[in-house]
Amino acid sequence: MTDIYRTPDERFTHLPDFPYPANYIDDLPGYEGLRMHYLDEGGADTARVFLCLHGEPTWSYVYRKSAPDLCRLGSAGCGARPIRIRPFR
Repeated sequence: MTDIYRTPDERFTHLPDFPYPANYIDDLPGYEGLRMHYLDEGGADTARVFLCLHGEPTWSYVYRKSAPDLCRLGSAGCGARPIRIRPFR
């Protein structure tokens, strides 16, 4: 098993310009022990969905300025991460 660093949830409370609740998925096959955080803003009946992906080492906080605009246009959708990432081959 890969060593995992999980930032404590309380480190994400009271972040400036980031009022979004935490949503996690933790049952991804092949990623046991990890959880993925995601933003899920907007309604289930929204006609448009925006998928915004960030790279390492950033997280969803990078979208704090654009998320409100995306939510007005449709629906916009951080987590545990491996300490060492194997190179893709």
